[in-house]
Amino acid sequence: MDDLNKPDRKTAVLLADCCLLAYDGAQNGGEFKAPEGFVNVVSLRGNILGQNKWFGFIIESDRHIIVAFRGSQSEPDWAATGDIEQVPYPYTSAGLVHDGFLGIYQSFRTDLYRIIRNRSSRKKLYFTGHSLGAGIATLASLDASKNTGNSNIYMYNFGSPKTGNRRFVSAYSKSGIRYCRFVNKEDLVPLLPPSKITDYSLGKNYYYAHLPNQCLFSLQTGTIAGNHSMETYYKAAEKLP
Repeated sequence: MDDLNKPDRKTAVLLADCCLLAYDGAQNGGEFKAPEGFVNVVSLRGNILGQNKWFGFIIESDRHIIVAFRGSQSEPDWAATGDIEQVPYPYTSAGLVHDGFLGIYQSFRTDLYRIIRNRSSRKKLYFTGHSLGAGIATLASLDASKNTGNSNIYMYNFGSPKTGNRRFVSAYSKSGIRYCRFVNKEDLVPLLPPSKITDYSLGKNYYYAHLPNQCLFSLQTGTIAGNHSMETYYKAAEKLP
């Protein structure tokens, strides 16, 4: 797993499955069946535009902790994804990040870290997410690397939009997190937000960049939604050598 250009297939499939389970949990009141060998620790609820919604979960095994987040499912989710104003990343010096993603993350951060800090720091700590959840996983994993005392942190995300500016990317790259960003070349979402956005009403420019380590593949389903779906990314993870 240390070779970031060749992500571990078993890990990628497990984390892709967790992303699918995060969607299941959101549709079933936070209930889902943990993968074999893991136990449910907690399902995570967050606030978005005044609504309280299920966003993910924490599961645990003898050697691993996994934190997983779903992507957009509703109009408020898409509205948060479209909130591309930038604000300072508040948990370490790391530039500017997507306001919509950060707002959701902050709404359940206290619960998440209360649980993580009570787990063994010797366990490998994985963050994963799809789409909107990929952005949240990126923010959460950097926070964990700076503020939990766990140095065994990994992050695999799927179909991620850009999350922050170049300073954020630089800080993340220097954090020691071992990560891989799965990108379907046929998926439009990883192209967003644009690298430069001008807010004429405020007279501001926002600049976005991607984390560089990526696992690039091409799966064409014939639809925009299909090319971005977590099911498509799961198939890509299964095809890793």
